[in-house]
Amino acid sequence: MITFTTGLMGAGKSKELIERYRNDKSTRATLTASLTENTGTEGKIESRNGEVIPALNIHKDQLEATLGLIMYLIFEFKVTTLYIDEIQFLDKETIKEILDYARYQDVTIHFYGLETTFTSDYFESSKYLLEELSEDEIFKISRECEIEDCNNTAQYNARIVNGRVTREGNTFVEEKSTYLSLCKKHYFSKKLEISS
Repeated sequence: MITFTTGLMGAGKSKELIERYRNDKSTRATLTASLTENTGTEGKIESRNGEVIPALNIHKDQLEATLGLIMYLIFEFKVTTLYIDEIQFLDKETIKEILDYARYQDVTIHFYGLETTFTSDYFESSKYLLEELSEDEIFKISRECEIEDCNNTAQYNARIVNGRVTREGNTFVEEKSTYLSLCKKHYFSKKLEISS
């Protein structure tokens, strides 16, 4: 079985992963994609409610090491279920290789991650899963717009710079950025100002 759970920032993807992992009785392991940490190093999956579980990091540019780690978990530890968080940090090729290998080994994988960038473009890994998997394998978690008194459904991960939504810049940045989940009206509003 393969699943992909997606939603905007703060929608509860990591919370869902942690709950599902804790209730899973199979031999399981957790991985989290990283922009900076090497594959195989110790990391964690943390939800906004403070829940944390340990995970092994997989680096976006270390495909061979990532596949080697997955093979090691399957053959040495008899893992039958993998939970992989932050898949938006991986490229399409990595996701494809993991998917192909999991299907060949009959391993269950639960992918979790963002669908779109702050510019509303698809992350290539997420786009690949949305096209590759069937509707009943994809789970979308919705949330409300974060602007006070707005009850609209949020549709965009908005990057906030100097109190305003920005739709320009690099997708992946080293510095800590501020993000909000916004509805269409507020994402495109020229009047919106966010106080920090």
